[in-house]
Amino acid sequence: MFKLAFQLFAFLMELAMLAGIGYWGFQQGKSTFTKYGFTILLVGVAIVIWGIWMAPTSKYRLEMHYRIFAESLLFLITAFMIYKSDLPMLACVFTVCVLIRESGAFLLKE
Repeated sequence: MFKLAFQLFAFLMELAMLAGIGYWGFQQGKSTFTKYGFTILLVGVAIVIWGIWMAPTSKYRLEMHYRIFAESLLFLITAFMIYKSDLPMLACVFTVCVLIRESGAFLLKE
């Protein structure tokens, strides 16, 4: 039961990461086209990176220690993007959730 709850939390964190990246990308654009362009491009790059090296079914999945490092890096870059979007409290909450998620992934060997 705990493992299932953790997997749900991990999935929600991945969705929150994509939302944070997308929000920051949207903030960077000057016109409607560039706002959506940055959002789609940045979220797409994050999805490709995650899908190649961190997805559970990927044939190029990193070993656990390297994967946790790469996941943490991607999540913390997202936290920085959220912070730069003038949402410092949300960035702090996101960072604490990242620490919980990555600690859980290490302890459960996910």
